[in-house]
Amino acid sequence: MQLVEAAAVTSLLLCLIPVPAVLADSCAPYIASDLSYHPQQDCLLGFCAGSCAERYCSILPGTQLDQSQFLCILNNFWMVLGIGIFIGLIFIGGIISCICKCCLVVACLKNRSSHTG
Repeated sequence: MQLVEAAAVTSLLLCLIPVPAVLADSCAPYIASDLSYHPQQDCLLGFCAGSCAERYCSILPGTQLDQSQFLCILNNFWMVLGIGIFIGLIFIGGIISCICKCCLVVACLKNRSSHTG
């Protein structure tokens, strides 16, 4: 009888081991309003709370951040500005590259026609 009770207690304890992993949440990495980078936080027995500019682990109901924490990057003016400038520079670089290639082709064709004519 004691062996059966010990087995039941052991199996119950083994079932409770993954509970913290299931209940745990994590705060995604973010860039704060002072442009400092904060890495991901793993919240044991809690969840991610706060705002886009400051995230922390909490157990208080009603303060939980949902999946919108991943959209916070779109609300950061400096991040949007930096990404916009980067994309703009790539676009302008592509246009300049195409124009230079066209000019080289035209120059080569003119040189070829002047040598044959």
